[in-house]
Amino acid sequence: MRQDYTHIAVILDRTGSMAVIRDDTIGGFNTFLQQQKAEPGSATLTLVQFDS
Repeated sequence: MRQDYTHIAVILDRTGSMAVIRDDTIGGFNTFLQQQKAEPGSATLTLVQFDS
């Protein structure tokens, strides 16, 4: 495997109990993505969301 390759896996909880931090979570996730885009090398992302 290449050393300049990263796979990122994210699991997001969209259940009602998480509603109070929804906006913070979205903002944090978007910031994380922007930071990762600035890093050297290649990456793939798997995003899994659940709400039940």
